[in-house]
Parts: sequence; C-alpha cells; structure tokens
Amino acid sequence: IDLGASSARFALGTLAEQSTIHNQQFKIDFQVIEQVPHTPLNWNGHEVWDIDFLLDFCKRALKFAKENGAESIGIDTWGVDHGFIGQDGKLIQPPICYRDHSHVAMFEKMKEHRPWLYAQTGIQHQPFNTIYQLLARKEEQPELFAPTLTLPHGFTHGGGDVASSFAYGGVDVASSFAHGGRKMVAAEFVAEG
Repeated sequence: IDLGASSARFALGTLAEQSTIHNQQFKIDFQVIEQVPHTPLNWNGHEVWDIDFLLDFCKRALKFAKENGAESIGIDTWGVDHGFIGQDGKLIQPPICYRDHSHVAMFEKMKEHRPWLYAQTGIQHQPFNTIYQLLARKEEQPELFAPTLTLPHGFTHGGGDVASSFAYGGVDVASSFAHGGRKMVAAEFVAEG
C-alpha cells in the first residue's frame, strides 16, 4: 500500500527468479491493482488528509491481499504527519497535511533554533518536519496535546483501544525521531516550546 501526497495505490508483489540474494536469483514483480487520486481537504482553514477515504482504501487493499493469499503487506505513508488521539481512542480531528501553511509559518518562527535542532537530531531543515507541525499545533490548539498517533501506526493498528498503546501526558514522536535520543529532544522542545 502506497499512500502518497496526490494518489493512493496498492500493488501485488511476487517473487520471481532473477537477481542474486545470498547466492540465489530473485526478482520482485509488481502489478498495480488500484491507483486513485487523493487530495487533501480543507478543514477549518487547514489542509487535512481525507482519513476516511484512506482507511477505506487500505481496507480494500487488505481484503485483496487476504483473498489472494498474500504472505505479508507493507504500508508506505508520510512519516512526518500525525493525528491526535482522545481518551476514547479516536482521532480528535483529521490529521493535518504536511503541506499546510501553518508549518511554514512555524518553520520561520523557529529559524534561530534550527542550528541547535540540527546539531541534536541531524535532521535537515524542512517546514514539514514533525517538530514544526507539533509546535504549530501547540500554538494554535494547545488542548490537543494528549496522546498522539503517527499515521503509519494508525494505518497498521488492528483495532481495539488505540489510546492504550500510547503514553498519556506527553507527545510520542518516536517514529519521527527514531534515532538515538531524538525522541527526547523533540518531546522536550515541544513541551517547553
């Protein structure tokens, strides 16, 4: 499953003998099963992902995989975007798209902090980076800082009580800052922000 910025698609991959892996010849053939355009929606002046559309698309892909005997699945999505989860385990609002104007504004506000952030994380300066998104949300909607759910986790969670999978009272940005102490740096920076 590939959830891109302008389209969503899923493909069937099959292993065919061709290239060398551990002295064996293999090749992966891909057949695109479905590809559809996807455009962020306007919600309260922000660009947001059409989460219902994307979840329905993922369900179709999973149904196809099950019906065709797939042995595994993979999901490729945006590693910087996230959603906020309430105590009931449900999204509080649609996930705001990385393209949203508020991230560029926060990126500019944080200009003086960029050298320090880069020294701590090694992450290049881009307005869509999760830290600028979180700081924009904190400035505009401080009430959102409850448990968070990143999009890759949201699409792979098997149901049930999503909120119990995340720590309360803080910001879980582990998937965006997964190397070394980056999670701590981002969480502290947003908390102090």
